[in-house]
Amino acid sequence: MHFIQIMHSRFFVKIWTFVGLVVVLGACQTQPQSPQGDPSPSSDLAYATTFSLAESDSGTALTIHTPWSGNSQGMHYFLHPKDQATPSLPDSVKAIAVPVERLVCYSTTHLPYLAMLHAEDALVAYPGTQYISTPSVKERVEHGQVRELGSDRSINPEVLLDTQPDVVMMFALDGPGAEYDQIQNSGTPVIFNADYLEEHALGRTEYIKLFGALLGKEEEATKIFAEIEMDFNTLLGSIHTIQKPTVFSGVVYGDTWFTPGADSWAADFITRAGGQYLYADHPGSGTLPLSFESVYAKCLDADYWIGVGSYTSKEELLAADARYEDFAAVQSGQVYSYMKRADPNGGVPYFELGYARPDLVLSDVIKILEPESQPDSLNFFIRLN
Repeated sequence: MHFIQIMHSRFFVKIWTFVGLVVVLGACQTQPQSPQGDPSPSSDLAYATTFSLAESDSGTALTIHTPWSGNSQGMHYFLHPKDQATPSLPDSVKAIAVPVERLVCYSTTHLPYLAMLHAEDALVAYPGTQYISTPSVKERVEHGQVRELGSDRSINPEVLLDTQPDVVMMFALDGPGAEYDQIQNSGTPVIFNADYLEEHALGRTEYIKLFGALLGKEEEATKIFAEIEMDFNTLLGSIHTIQKPTVFSGVVYGDTWFTPGADSWAADFITRAGGQYLYADHPGSGTLPLSFESVYAKCLDADYWIGVGSYTSKEELLAADARYEDFAAVQSGQVYSYMKRADPNGGVPYFELGYARPDLVLSDVIKILEPESQPDSLNFFIRLN
C-alpha cells in the first residue's frame, strides 16, 4: 500500500468517527434499540489513492480525497440505504441514497464501469454522446434513452436537472464548471471522479468499487476488479525480455513533437511490457513538448513507434510529414496506432475501455514487443501498413 494512501486512510477514519457519531445520535432519537457498528476504515482499496470507502452498519462513508489537481481538501459523502431515513450529518457531508437509479456522468471513462456492472440503464444523460464507444451504452443513446447535454464546456444545468438525476458524476482538471453551483444548490449530490489522477493503472480500475457502492453492486465490483488485477499481474509475470527493444511515441502537431512523459500512463505500459522507453529519463505524467530535430536524433533507429496519434495508415502518417519515413520503425513496419475500432464520430475505445481494463492494454503492448507479433489479435492497437 502506498504511503499516501495510508495517510488518506488515517485522515478519513477521523472524519468517519465524527460522522458515525452523528449518525448514531440521530438514530438513537427515533430508534433507541438500533445497533450501530464501528466503521471499517477501508473497502480493500489496494491501489486507488484519490478516494476511499468506509463501511458501517448504517451505511458507507465516501471521501474523494483529491477532487481535482491541486485540491486536497477533500469532499465527503455518506451512502445510506434508500429505504432508510436520511441520517443527520454535518454540513460538510452530503447524503446519497443508494442504490442510485438515475446517474449523469461527465466522462466516457466512467461508462465502461456501468457496462461491466450491467447498470447501463442508470445513465440518464451525458455531454457529447457522439464520443461514446461502449457498445451497450451507445445502443441506449441510439434508442433515445440517454439525453444529450451538449458540450461539457457549455452544459445547461437546467436541462441536466430536468433529467432528475440522483447523482451527477463530474470530473474537473482545475476546478468545477460554471454549472456546478446551480446543480449543488438544487440539492443534487455532485461527486468529482478523479480517476485520471491515479498513478497506478489499477488505481483507475479500482474506481469500479466506487460505482459498485453507488449502484448497490459492491460484491460484483470487487469480483470484477479482482479478475482484472489477477490478469494484469499474470501478464507482468509472463514477461522475460532479456534485451529490451527501444520504443518512442507521439507525433508532431504544428512545429512541436509531443511525447508522453516517463511517469505517464502510456509510458508506464511500455516499461512494464519490457520495452526501453527512450524518454524514461524525462519525468512527468503529462506530455513533453520537443523539437522534431531532437526526436529525430534520439529515435531514428528505435525498434518500435507505439502511439502515433489518430493516424490509421502508413500513407496517412507520411502524408502528414514525409520526414517520418526516415525512422527505422517506419521502414520495418513497427508503427502502431491506438485507433482500433475507433468510431467515425470520435469515440476511441483505447481512451474509454482502456482505462478500465489495463490488462487488455498491457496485453497489447506485450504482443507488439514480441518478435512474432500477432497484430490482428490486439485489443486497441493497429499496425500501420
